[in-house]
Amino acid sequence: MTTVAPDATPRSAVRSPEPNLTETIMRLLAENHVPAESIHEVRRTLAAGQVYLHATEQVRVCGDNDTIAFFETLDIVVDHVADRRSLKPLRASFDKLNAEITASADPGHYPWCAPGQCITQAFEDGESYIEHIGPMLQATVRDSAGDEIVLNAGLGSDESLIDQTPFAYMHADDGDPLLLDAAHLDESIRELSAFVDGLRAMRRQMNQERRP
Repeated sequence: MTTVAPDATPRSAVRSPEPNLTETIMRLLAENHVPAESIHEVRRTLAAGQVYLHATEQVRVCGDNDTIAFFETLDIVVDHVADRRSLKPLRASFDKLNAEITASADPGHYPWCAPGQCITQAFEDGESYIEHIGPMLQATVRDSAGDEIVLNAGLGSDESLIDQTPFAYMHADDGDPLLLDAAHLDESIRELSAFVDGLRAMRRQMNQERRP
């Protein structure tokens, strides 16, 4: 898997909250007799903000370029919401950027096609078609003995098929791939998300002591 070197220049928008900020706000709310339920919601909101700031810092250190770009965009949205500024100008900017990205694609290709990776094939009658190849992902699960399972996923489209709609493909190691349309990819994302949540729960349980 490609590793992106960390950006040595931190963004000014990434801020570490003051250690006592939450408690100071809680004290002020209590002194002004704000209901306990409202104070609880404020505490949750501040905690969510602290989680976001921590996540942003970690992404800057070890995230890939796409993830970093996503968090930088999210930073702009958060600043607009915090300042109660309209998001409509942002929508126009994002639409303009998306249009520029789409326009930069080579004729006959998708914006997500990997430059130089698509394959031009020919039918028996000589007519040509393109196998479009897009971004690919790989995750390696490895144990202490060095044995591993490699999960692969990619985005593609094949003009030789009746349905040329882009699809995602997934396979483990060198096994046959599953071709997933949008609906089945959405279903797989939900399944994998629940699977990862389960792994996190297992990790927490590994720290539990055995009852006497």
